[in-house]
Amino acid sequence: MIRVFLPWPPSANAYWRVGNNRVYVSKKAKEYKATVQSIFLVEKLRMIKGPVSMGLVITFPKDKRTATRDLDNCIKVTTDSLEGLAFENDNLIRIIMARKNGIDGKGGVEVFVRGCSDSPTREEIHLAHTDLWISQ
Repeated sequence: MIRVFLPWPPSANAYWRVGNNRVYVSKKAKEYKATVQSIFLVEKLRMIKGPVSMGLVITFPKDKRTATRDLDNCIKVTTDSLEGLAFENDNLIRIIMARKNGIDGKGGVEVFVRGCSDSPTREEIHLAHTDLWISQ
């Protein structure tokens, strides 16, 4: 299992840009991905091959602009930043659970990723749910 704490992600609006009839990741997105990659290197975390379950405990920062951001925007930006690091491709996520953990300081995302079967069992779903409460 991977358990890692990531800094507060950029907003979904700041993550992707549109220009010349194409969508691309922004400079801010590339910087965040590089930060996540360096965390994985320092903590010597290894990618989980195959289908995965993922739990996110999201603590929003005190900043008024970001404290009202939608939970689902944080999920998408976080999963995109973990692609190629925690799992091969986000299309391999079979279970995803998230909870808002209130507001505190700079905010951040505690991430739990574990391997699971292609069609998750009740036990695997229960494990993913349990991960969300480990951090308390």
